[in-house]
Amino acid sequence: MGSCIYHPELSQVLSHTHIPVEGGPKYWTVYLWTNGKALQKARDCHGDKCSTAVKGLTCPESFTLRRDGTVDASDELGEIHFAVGEWDEEIVSHECQHASQQCRRVLQINPDASVDEEERLCYLTGKLTKAVYRWLWRLDPDMWWVYR
Repeated sequence: MGSCIYHPELSQVLSHTHIPVEGGPKYWTVYLWTNGKALQKARDCHGDKCSTAVKGLTCPESFTLRRDGTVDASDELGEIHFAVGEWDEEIVSHECQHASQQCRRVLQINPDASVDEEERLCYLTGKLTKAVYRWLWRLDPDMWWVYR
């Protein structure tokens, strides 16, 4: 990742929520910033990627893969950031795909191992995307213009 916001200054955040993964203790924290400029300003950014404006941003938490093959990770899998008026289905889907890849690593889901594992990852991604999209839509309903 080129830049993330692991400890945001929350004064420019309109709202945030926790979205659980697979109904368990693991979750993503999702933020909606008041505007795109606030999101850009809050990025912990270094190098060339700083000049590129982002419409969404996924910041996974680090985790440890132990020698015995188990994973040591906090319940918070990471943060997903959006800005009022700057998100749409594609952006939400894109960021949730990044998030689901982190879920795959931490929850040790191997979609190549079996159809059941692939289905698990696909359902996880779909449910996460749906939950994030519906939460954003409730807070930023003026995004109707996306579908004109």
